[in-house]
Amino acid sequence: MDYLKRYPQIFISLICIACYLPFANIGFLSDDFTFLQHYQSEGWGIISSNFYDAFFIPVTHIIQLILLDIFNQNAFLIHITQIILHFYIAVLIYRIALENLNFKPYSAILSSIFFILIPYQSEAIFWFSSIGYQCCLMLTLVAIRSYFKNQILSYCLFFILSIHSKEIGYTTPIFIYAFSYFAKEKKKNLYLLYSFLIVILSLISRYLVLGELVGGYGEITHLNFQLTSILKVIGGYFIKFFSFSRYATSSGLLITQCLLIISILTPIILHLIKNRKFNKMGLWLFIFCICILPVINLEITSINMIQSDRYGYFASVPIVLFFGSAVSFLKNKIKIIVTAISISMFFFMTILNNQKWIGASLLAENYLSELSKVLSHEKKVFLINVPDNFKGVYVLRNGVRDYLSMKNIETEIYIWKFQTFKQLNGGIQFRDKTLKEYNTDTYFEKYSSNLSDFISNCDLILYYNNFTFNKIDKLSFTIN
Repeated sequence: MDYLKRYPQIFISLICIACYLPFANIGFLSDDFTFLQHYQSEGWGIISSNFYDAFFIPVTHIIQLILLDIFNQNAFLIHITQIILHFYIAVLIYRIALENLNFKPYSAILSSIFFILIPYQSEAIFWFSSIGYQCCLMLTLVAIRSYFKNQILSYCLFFILSIHSKEIGYTTPIFIYAFSYFAKEKKKNLYLLYSFLIVILSLISRYLVLGELVGGYGEITHLNFQLTSILKVIGGYFIKFFSFSRYATSSGLLITQCLLIISILTPIILHLIKNRKFNKMGLWLFIFCICILPVINLEITSINMIQSDRYGYFASVPIVLFFGSAVSFLKNKIKIIVTAISISMFFFMTILNNQKWIGASLLAENYLSELSKVLSHEKKVFLINVPDNFKGVYVLRNGVRDYLSMKNIETEIYIWKFQTFKQLNGGIQFRDKTLKEYNTDTYFEKYSSNLSDFISNCDLILYYNNFTFNKIDKLSFTIN
């Protein structure tokens, strides 16, 4: 226990290394290839085109360009950097909890460890396209630290950087006022004034670049604040963070997980109720909802699978602070037992997640490598069984055409459907000389219509199965 208090960063770093470093050899996936293709063709010139992005997040993309330059597009070294970012964010959480929120050392350390291990972080760490969530959270936490240190210039700088890393950074002033209330700090009105001016200037810049204020997926998606939808999504995130139902392979295991969470949270909830500290409970709920608000109309498939876990990266901070604080209310022996069980459970859940990312990486690497070998002088090729995701991890929903462009292969690609691979040789199968979809979900491209229309115009039909491509006869539609 004393060792933890003396050298918290060392202990946090060892857990981070054990949990993520063995999986750092994951390659580029899906949207990564789109950014890489623009980078290879234009280099830093893509700045003039807003990085071909519907969002206005120049800080994130500049960081991506710097990493690609420094590491020569080496995915392993980039993921090492993302792991370091994750560790540094955990240290910031520890510092804020200990020095600004008046947590006990044990609770502060445990909060940062929970942030490292909570089994929803892999997408933000191992997908290069998600690095913006890490950058934004890191910069937001540094801005909060600057606020508590009364360093107004530093606060303004990091606030500006955070909102141009991800739009969720706009919530930073709300966080600092919520945290200052929790820490019984006097509100600093000058910070509110500067924050307001920064937001106005940022929105003006955003409009000048995008031609609109919202951008991204559009006003219909981002500004659809229907009460039923908001409550549904908030409820979904509560289920996600307080049941970990995705990892329950049986009803018995789900009940065990829920009982463990209840045993951790019950003492602190009873304490708050007994002492009538409803304002603190309300404040925590408010912060949690604010973390979700910027992504509230985006998909929340992450209750059942990995896809879109990155949207909860911010929301995991109030969750781990709550868990870390809750454990301190347990009796010493029970505290140690619950801590050991929780850390072990989160560790193995995260390892299970990371193994799926390894599978997705192997699938993407094999698919693209084999495809580039098969293509020669064909002008139009029809692809069957393109992996959209592997057990929820993005594989090639986007990226096939961009990868071929990077390799100077000018073949025009037609894709009928993208498939969910629940195993490495999954997707569509041939049965009785016809295509059969079984035990699989599909993702349609927007131009999908009549299959025969595509086939008649193609020079070659390729079917991917069991790590290799097979040529399909256009007339009999059978494997040659």
